[in-house]
Amino acid sequence: MLEASEFIAGKQEGIKTFSLYLGNDIEKSTQEVYQNIEKELTNEGLLVLTDAHSDNPFNAVVGAMTDDKIRHFAGMNMPMLLIVLCQRPHMSLDKVCES
Repeated sequence: MLEASEFIAGKQEGIKTFSLYLGNDIEKSTQEVYQNIEKELTNEGLLVLTDAHSDNPFNAVVGAMTDDKIRHFAGMNMPMLLIVLCQRPHMSLDKVCES
């Protein structure tokens, strides 16, 4: 989804993607999410988008939300991602999340 969005919105910096495939070690994937959230969290905050509510990636993000600077939206789709990508260079994280 990121590659397709970059075709429209241009190459993006400061974005990480994670995928969980059948047979992946769920605990290892969860720890990877925790570590990357901790590493990428800035003073402004961090926006995390997940595809579905209550699946493993969603639950991993919720488990990592120990800071009120982490914003998490589930139900990510291409239009949502494109809006975020187009707004992020021009708006604060709070304004992007309000939008």
